Amino acid sequence: MTLPFALYQDFGSADEVLNSPRLEKELDALEDAKLVSFEAGYQAGWDDAIKAQQSIGKSVSTALANNLQDASFQYHEMRAQLIRNVEELMKALVSNCLPLMAQHTLGNHICDLIRSHAQDGVDCEIELVVNPNAIPSVEAALEHVLDRYSLKSDDSLASDQAQIKLGQSEYSVDLGRAISEVDAAITDFFEAQRKDIDHV
Repeated sequence: MTLPFALYQDFGSADEVLNSPRLEKELDALEDAKLVSFEAGYQAGWDDAIKAQQSIGKSVSTALANNLQDASFQYHEMRAQLIRNVEELMKALVSNCLPLMAQHTLGNHICDLIRSHAQDGVDCEIELVVNPNAIPSVEAALEHVLDRYSLKSDDSLASDQAQIKLGQSEYSVDLGRAISEVDAAITDFFEAQRKDIDHV
């Protein structure tokens, strides 16, 4: 009868195998291969992380650039719309409100002019010429300011104009011209704003 251990090849004792130079070389080679594999994996992971960071950075930069461009466009669009709306409002005020205010305050302007040009203590003749429609508001404004004055009407004057004679000096009040100057200034201002927007 053959013993079972006799059927197998004898590789020597465990001590011989563990202390053999061949095993030592193989273990060193295996250790080196593990180290190379670890280094390669570590480097690949590091490269992937850098690529991912660059990709995210590019995405964030692109998104930020797009958002800034959108915000800039929206700002300029809102600014242009605001300027158009304010211009319409200002033009409406100039064309509708200022002429009415001028008609109602013509007497006050005449009083201010007389006060600023009349000499204290000198009794001079005051002669006023206004549009017939302006006479009631002028008389109401002068009622408590002047005792003696001459008020005449002239259809050739607009309701916001007056001619004033103080002794030998003559003056004119033309609120319509002042309104036209305000209108021109507003037009120039908003034209400059539109040009500024167009160049952006």
